[in-house]
Order: sequence, then C-alpha cells, then structure tokens
Amino acid sequence: MPNRHLLLRLGATAALCLSAACSGGATGPHAPSVSGDWSGITAFPTQGRSSSMSLSQSGTSVTGTFSVAGAFADITVTGTVDASGRFSFLAPRNCEVWGGTLTVDGSSMSGPIVIDRSGCTAQSNESATLNLTR
Repeated sequence: MPNRHLLLRLGATAALCLSAACSGGATGPHAPSVSGDWSGITAFPTQGRSSSMSLSQSGTSVTGTFSVAGAFADITVTGTVDASGRFSFLAPRNCEVWGGTLTVDGSSMSGPIVIDRSGCTAQSNESATLNLTR
C-alpha cells in the first residue's frame, strides 16, 4: 500500500510539471522580457538623474548592471520578472541597497524605488521613481 501512495504522488507531481511545461510556466508567453539595455531617469523629489540598466534574463531570473549619474556606475543588479509584468530588483552598493518593483510595459518600465540606508551610519532612506525605456 505505501508504494501505491508514492506512485499516486509521483504521478500527480509529474502531471503538474508537464502542465507547467506545456503552458510555458512562469516564463510563458505572458512574461515580458527585460533583457537588453535600458536608459532613462531616476526622479528624486528635488532632481532627476540619468540612469541605465543592462540586463540579461534566464527564465524569471534577471542579472545585470545599474548606473545612476552622479551616484554610481555599473553596480550589480539581481531580480526576478513575473508573468504579470513586475520586475523586482535589488542593487547593493556599499552600505546601501537600491531596490524596487517596476512595471514592464513593452519597451518601457517604471515604478517606485527605495534606497535603503539602514546599513549606513547616520543616513536616511530615500525614495525615487525610476523610468526606463529601451
């Protein structure tokens, strides 16, 4: 009897896996590609700064570099993109971490970001909006 339960569970797992593969899973036709070079503006409350990302995507995983003029160049960015068009990323830089969730719409993506400076001495977090196109 225990073998029968194991076979039923394995069969159900295989069916789910095949179903996900046939429908494309999380990286199916509805998941946007964020691979490529993106440029635009990081809009802070008092100023805007030219910004860019160069991204590579494998499935839902994203890696690349992120630059903001006057702040840093080519820091490592990692993240994920989901089927609903949300690109969530983190980019650690020294004692701070830049991160956010951008909405991807074809050749543009935008959304709020936060610069988390809780790891820095006597510095406050900061918010901005990142708008990029490719």
